[in-house]
Amino acid sequence: MSAAAKFRERVTFYTPGQTVQDEVGGMVPASAETGVTHWARIQALPAKEDLINGKISYRQPYKVTVRFTSGLSSSDRMEWNGHSISITSIWSDERNTEIYLYGYGDNH
Repeated sequence: MSAAAKFRERVTFYTPGQTVQDEVGGMVPASAETGVTHWARIQALPAKEDLINGKISYRQPYKVTVRFTSGLSSSDRMEWNGHSISITSIWSDERNTEIYLYGYGDNH
C-alpha cells in the first residue's frame, strides 16, 4: 500500500483561541479558535470501561495518523465524521514523517 493510500479520512483540528483573565479571576476567550483540515488514518482501538460514581462509563479511544506537521498540541481537539475527539497524547515516528495522535471520542 502506498503511503498516500492510508490517509483516507478528513480530520479537522481546532486550536483554542487565546484567553485573557477576566475581572473575577477566571479566563475568557480573547480570540476565536482556528481550524485546519488534514488527511488522516483513523483507527478505533478497543473500548475502555470505567466505573465512575457507581456507573459504568464507556469511552472509545482512537489512534489518528497524519503526515508530519508542526503546530499540533494536546490542547487541540479533532472533529471527524461527526465525532469530537480530545487529544490525550502525541507521538511521531523516528524519521518525523508521521504523527500519531491518541484520544477519546465523544459518546455518540
